[in-house]
Amino acid sequence: MIEDFGITVACCDQDYVFAKACCASVRYFLGNVPICLITDGELNTSTLERIYDVKVINQKNVSSDLLRKRSFGFGLTKMVSFWESPWKNFLSLDADTIVWFNLLKFANFKDFDVVIDKPDHTHSNEDICTYFFDTSKLEIFSRL
Repeated sequence: MIEDFGITVACCDQDYVFAKACCASVRYFLGNVPICLITDGELNTSTLERIYDVKVINQKNVSSDLLRKRSFGFGLTKMVSFWESPWKNFLSLDADTIVWFNLLKFANFKDFDVVIDKPDHTHSNEDICTYFFDTSKLEIFSRL
C-alpha cells in the first residue's frame, strides 16, 4: 500500500452516474484505497458514502473561501484536489474514468511530483483559456 495515498474523483450532477461507476471500478481493482469525491453542485452522495466509504468535498465544506468562490464549475472542480486532497499523494480521476487493472504498480512518488496522461487530441490555446485556465496567468506562476 502506498503511504498517505487516496483517489480523488471530480463530478457534478450531470456525471454523478459515471462517478458511481468510477468508484465501483476503483474498489474492484484497487481494493480499499481511500476515495474522496469532489462535487460541484447539490448532489446526494449518501449512496457512495455508504457503499464505498467515500469522503466528500464540496463548496460547503471546502476549507478555503477563495476556492469556494472560484474553483467550482466546468474544468475547475477537479483542480480542488491540488489544495484540498486529504492525502499527500493522490490520483485524480474524472467521473467518467473507469479503472481496468491495478494501475498503482506504476506509482512512483519518489521520482515524480505529477504525471499527466498524453491525450490523443489537441486543444487550441484559446480553448484551454476558455474551458480550463488562463495560460498567461499560469506562466507567471511557473516562473516563481
